[in-house]
Amino acid sequence: MLGGSPLPVIRAGVLALALCAVPGCGARSFDGWTSYTIADDGCRGTAVEQRVWAGSADDAWVASCGKVFRLREGELREDKGFAAAYAGVRCKPQPIIAGTGPSDIWVDAALHFDGSSWKADPQWAERDARDGIRNREIWGADPKRYFVVGSGMLGTYDDDWTFIERGLGGLAPLNDVGSYAVHGSSGDDVYVSRLSTVFHFDGRTWSQQELSIPRRRIYFYDVFVQSRTAAWAVGGSSALSGGAGNGAEVWRKEGGSWTRVPPPEVPLRAPELWRVTECGGTVFVASYDKVFGREPDGGWSEVFVPPPMEYLTRGITDLFCAGNTLMVMVARGESKLWIWR
Repeated sequence: MLGGSPLPVIRAGVLALALCAVPGCGARSFDGWTSYTIADDGCRGTAVEQRVWAGSADDAWVASCGKVFRLREGELREDKGFAAAYAGVRCKPQPIIAGTGPSDIWVDAALHFDGSSWKADPQWAERDARDGIRNREIWGADPKRYFVVGSGMLGTYDDDWTFIERGLGGLAPLNDVGSYAVHGSSGDDVYVSRLSTVFHFDGRTWSQQELSIPRRRIYFYDVFVQSRTAAWAVGGSSALSGGAGNGAEVWRKEGGSWTRVPPPEVPLRAPELWRVTECGGTVFVASYDKVFGREPDGGWSEVFVPPPMEYLTRGITDLFCAGNTLMVMVARGESKLWIWR
């Protein structure tokens, strides 16, 4: 039970009973975890980002390699309606997905599901593949308030998309290294993470957060907002002068200040943390090849170890929580959605 007894651990690489080897086959379970194989053969062996969003533990959506899959009634199936809409746009969206309910789902800032069908956003339909858009994250507060960030722009949605190609309210250029993640507790409490900094939106203006970072570059790959007074950011760091000092980073905001939290131990070959979320009162972070849960004493416990992976050849690509249900997206050989109930 999340937030209760000690966190269990599953080592998926040695639990063959938990794996589903045939795309479209039924789920397999072990020790509270259930896996669903994703039939995304077209992107095996490539470095892609895959995302999961769920309105509930029994209704989840996965975006992967030009496809969308929906989990309902225990079956994960490809959404053929999305495939048709995807084929109709010249500028292909990234596999990032978010929603606010079963009749309000966005894939990138491109394709929207209204509960019955997928439609291309009018602005996106005019884009060309040569535009080179590569958004990294999308998040929605409500059906009329979405945010999308990427390597070249910030997009906000309020019945229509508005894109800013430089600057967060004039505070920083967005087209140098770009922004990595966006999350919030409401439409007027939104955070965007980027290189060595985090920005906050209060519904009217953007402000840069104060983080005391001693001569290091920190790539804040993900941000998660618990409430108006609490947020988390994770990533990886390197010393400005090079050499030793590379490692995982966990930062926490309580009240008005950000402080560094001792991170879990991650392998030196890939010493970064990619995703962070909260589920059932427990904060979870993901490295390339493990998921860790934060214990009440501030320590970290391994809770999920997927099958063996080659260095930097895809891995854990997403964490998501629906209610008290943790979801882990793993892309290695066969892509799988793992769910811990």
